[in-house]
Amino acid sequence: MVESCYRTHKTLINPIIDWDDEFLWWYIRKENIIINPQYNNGCPGGCQRIGCIGCPMGGARRWAEFERYPKYRDAYIRAFDKMLEARKAHGNKHIPGWDSGLKVFKWWMEDDNCDGQLSFDIDGNIFEDYIR
Repeated sequence: MVESCYRTHKTLINPIIDWDDEFLWWYIRKENIIINPQYNNGCPGGCQRIGCIGCPMGGARRWAEFERYPKYRDAYIRAFDKMLEARKAHGNKHIPGWDSGLKVFKWWMEDDNCDGQLSFDIDGNIFEDYIR
């Protein structure tokens, strides 16, 4: 696939964009391409994708990533602390429940709700803890 980037005025070529996983892995093996070792054994059962630690697209495995790489978890928390300081310095409205970088981190990881945010069970019922 060929496309133009309007921002940089460059032509981009994506030769493997339409390859499915099976063909991609066949090609990697055929050409003896060295791959990131996490695809083989760095993750339990191997990984289908290697991305940023803590990526929201990573789903539930983010907790395991942050357990394995606690310095990254701590960096996210420090970044959220700095974000809160910047929000305060710019006069932004306080968000209830965002009292620290850790609380923002837990909310971001979907482990905590802010006031006014509802949580539902699989049947669509509101969890009683969040009814005020």
